[in-house]
Amino acid sequence: MLEKLRWESGPASIPNAEDILPLIQNAQRELEDCEKRIKDLESRRQSLRGHAKSPAAIRNIPALALSSVCSRWRRTGLSMPRIWSRISVECDSQEDIQTSGDEQLILSLNHFFTRSLPCSLDLTVHIEEDALVHVPPHETYPVLTSLAGHTRRWGSFTYCSEEYNLYALFPGPVTPKFPLLEDLEIIHLGPNRLPWFTDMAPNLKSLRLPGSVFPGAIQSDLQALFDASPNLTLLKIEEVYNSRWGQVPIPVTSSLLKTLCIWHSGNAYANYSSFKFFNLSSLQTLHLEPSHHFGSLHTSSWVNFDPFMAFLQRSSFSLTTLYIQSLALSDSNLVHLLIHVPTLLQLTLIDANVPTEYSPITWQLIESLHAYRASPLRQQALPIVPRLHSLTLNIGARTFEDGVVVDMVRSRGFRETPSLAGDLDRWTVCRNLQ
Repeated sequence: MLEKLRWESGPASIPNAEDILPLIQNAQRELEDCEKRIKDLESRRQSLRGHAKSPAAIRNIPALALSSVCSRWRRTGLSMPRIWSRISVECDSQEDIQTSGDEQLILSLNHFFTRSLPCSLDLTVHIEEDALVHVPPHETYPVLTSLAGHTRRWGSFTYCSEEYNLYALFPGPVTPKFPLLEDLEIIHLGPNRLPWFTDMAPNLKSLRLPGSVFPGAIQSDLQALFDASPNLTLLKIEEVYNSRWGQVPIPVTSSLLKTLCIWHSGNAYANYSSFKFFNLSSLQTLHLEPSHHFGSLHTSSWVNFDPFMAFLQRSSFSLTTLYIQSLALSDSNLVHLLIHVPTLLQLTLIDANVPTEYSPITWQLIESLHAYRASPLRQQALPIVPRLHSLTLNIGARTFEDGVVVDMVRSRGFRETPSLAGDLDRWTVCRNLQ
């Protein structure tokens, strides 16, 4: 058929014109495919050209670097919206912000916004001192404006700036809404920052406030956020509070919070404990972890044990998980604490960065956990934390009396008499030991 079309008479050499129609249709489809390939190649060329002009910090972003290797990797990268959903912006100097790279940065951000659909956004913003000094009042840096335009997609938000309030992000009169926001972290929390999220983030589940000296001027703000956030179940906050504000410790209350993580500072600030400011009746999990400003080895016992016990008794919660790390808590105080949490199921003790003589993990503590024997720290032969089924001991000492641990575990592993301690099928209480 094609040979006849090439003859001098052309289409006239084919008596039935309908025989030519399939050839024309195939040719049309091939032309359309070629045009599509040309457009794809042109788009790819422009993308690579823009990528080459971008600052190195932008080019090295994993999602952009992955999609720039080859066409196959590009297709793979574009098929995974989650890798485009993590965005971190750092405003570190006036000179950097005033460069012409802003347009390329905004262009790259737009790529992330589009390619991450339909995922929510995990956003981190860090603004250093004097970074926005050239921005006129009631205005904002264009890159931050671009981020603020997508608050309805924010799923996680971390904000760090000691100098700039959230007005740096939201200078306009319209209050932003955060319908998807579940995780909020504000480093160095200052006044008038939490109210931005009160009543505007109905799905908020986690609030982390590292480096924030509680309560300062945020006590009422935190209570308002608790009251307006029915899904807020996790709070992480520093142990130390700022005494300069002189507040009467009226506890912040919540009947919904399930997990509390306190970043402790060891023995540096006696009687300045944020435990005075909480009443959490539904708490189930409590973590005592070293602060971000945690120093070297502590050389005395935890000075805020009494405010902590007052918090525990005031809240009257049924604690099931207790995690204590790098805290110079005496073994006698720890036993006293455990007596007051009979509902405990999981206990983790890590004595890293605590001198051996101040570690809570001692043979007297282990003896006190024995199911049917008294100890120097517990005169009655009644088991403490009777429901305990998971115990993790991370001990920094070079040597330890392992036999005491074995006896304790064997005693708690059986509901029968001590003579049954050799029957491995009767382990019912302490199911996990590390």
